[in-house]
Amino acid sequence: MPGNVDAVAVLSAGFTSDGLMRSETLDRLLSGIALAQRGVTPNVMVSRESKLTSAGTVTDSADLQNLVSLLASRTNIVFVDSIRTTRTEALRMRAIAKQNGWNTVAVVTSPMHSSRACATFEAVGFKVVCAPATLRQSGLDPRSTPEDRLRAFRSWLYERFATDEYRRRGWIR
Repeated sequence: MPGNVDAVAVLSAGFTSDGLMRSETLDRLLSGIALAQRGVTPNVMVSRESKLTSAGTVTDSADLQNLVSLLASRTNIVFVDSIRTTRTEALRMRAIAKQNGWNTVAVVTSPMHSSRACATFEAVGFKVVCAPATLRQSGLDPRSTPEDRLRAFRSWLYERFATDEYRRRGWIR
């Protein structure tokens, strides 16, 4: 568990076409709120995504808000909108953090994404504590199903390519 930080940064993992958060987003949100409730900080920044479709804008905002209202009564939740990439999450959260005098964050994301995400947050000026979320169906447990292991391999492969891309762009070292 991280020591005291100024805020927890809960990164998004996408949402469904009907505006519900994906299970990995839920796992990340629960892990981030748990950190706040354990006393590492009262401040939690939560990414919200939206996508323009032919039927209009779809977002996970209502789903996130409903869950937060059930779980985080003593927590200062700050929603961060217009997220497209881990880099935009880091930049938007850094702007909010500067306004509030926050410098140190616990970055909550999936274990496979932690290295790139934490490097990205450091590159925009945060002091970072990596706090990988507890994931259901992560594929990392020896008792995982073949489907879970395939999902884990896909995540690993994605992260390898994404990390290389972030390095090429100069967004991380």
